[in-house]
Amino acid sequence: MTAAEPDRDVELLRPADVLAARWAQGTGPQVAPPEAVILCHQAAPLGRAVGRWHARPIRGFQADVRLLRRTGERVGVATRFGVGAPATGALVEELAAFGVRRFVSLGLAGGLTPSQHAGELLVVNGALREEGTSGHYLPPGPVVDGSAALTDAVAHVFERQGRRHIRGLTSTTDTPYRTTRADVDRWTRAGALAVEMEVAGLFAVARRRGVDAAAVCCIADALGDRGWHLAFDGSAVAAALRAAFQAVIEALA
Repeated sequence: MTAAEPDRDVELLRPADVLAARWAQGTGPQVAPPEAVILCHQAAPLGRAVGRWHARPIRGFQADVRLLRRTGERVGVATRFGVGAPATGALVEELAAFGVRRFVSLGLAGGLTPSQHAGELLVVNGALREEGTSGHYLPPGPVVDGSAALTDAVAHVFERQGRRHIRGLTSTTDTPYRTTRADVDRWTRAGALAVEMEVAGLFAVARRRGVDAAAVCCIADALGDRGWHLAFDGSAVAAALRAAFQAVIEALA
């Protein structure tokens, strides 16, 4: 490469540039960044739980982002930003460029064994890279891990509260409607306990950008002998998500 040639591996669109453009237009965030953000993929069950923390909305992102006043605005919560690893990764890119250093994903997952039940909580150690986003951030590989210290902190709060949970791997997919029995067999042989659509992408973006990320999944539907059991105990899932939300705030704040 000569002195006149640009580096062809440098990103042409950077999240910091997007934020700068929003600030120039008067639409960017007008507050200091929180230290951490909880990425809540299911907003409805958390309405009252978020409200109890006296959340203050902030603008500037393609999501509903709020600062939790009872944490001294050190912790924020993001909802309504879309489904899947690409949407999650794009929001994390912008929040990291804003100055957020820790992220915890809180969402639903499908259990991969009939013994799992709705409302069971999984603290995720790592995710099988069955989606496309992580490949744009990391070299090829089967698994991407979360941040060990942050994952341990979340699990420690669950343990102190006596809240039942398991730890292990998930499999992250872009295409739930293309899940086959062969896919499930491969995932379970690799150690995956559940399948979801965001975690591998989140962990990969965090690794690339030098921020910390952890994930908690609540089992909703589960795999049976004849396929997915789509009818599940919604009240148990909602209660588990609210309890996990409170525990994650404690771990972060």
